[in-house]
Amino acid sequence: MDPVIGLKIEPENPVIEVVNGVVPPPLQFVAKEVKQSGTESVVNGGAWLFDAVEIGTIGASTGALTATGLHGGKGTVTFTSGVDAITTSVTIKVKLTDDPQAQPSGIKEAFKNPVGEDPSLALLYPYNNTVFPRGLRGPEIQWNG
Repeated sequence: MDPVIGLKIEPENPVIEVVNGVVPPPLQFVAKEVKQSGTESVVNGGAWLFDAVEIGTIGASTGALTATGLHGGKGTVTFTSGVDAITTSVTIKVKLTDDPQAQPSGIKEAFKNPVGEDPSLALLYPYNNTVFPRGLRGPEIQWNG
């Protein structure tokens, strides 16, 4: 007989990206028993739980995690089977592009190939690493002279 020595979750520590409101298909988690010989087998039954419902939901019996698309962050997926439990972290990133004035594509393309740095140019506001809440427009950018 080959005794079970532990559980594992696949995928481990995944990152899900929601880009401009497009939520990707659900991410399927699988729980496996690891046996002393090193072989693995899928665990049937058990329960799934995700502790960050503001960023995603998981099917309690299916293990399929779906991002809400509203918030990003980090949460923990837990699989419980009998008295055994195992966890893994999940990171959900939300990437948004804001172009309220619908700039022409020629202007956007010009920013992709800069000609060099202007040592006299400095950003006055917003300050470096300033974070603005979602739903509010950011301030006008202020440059020196």
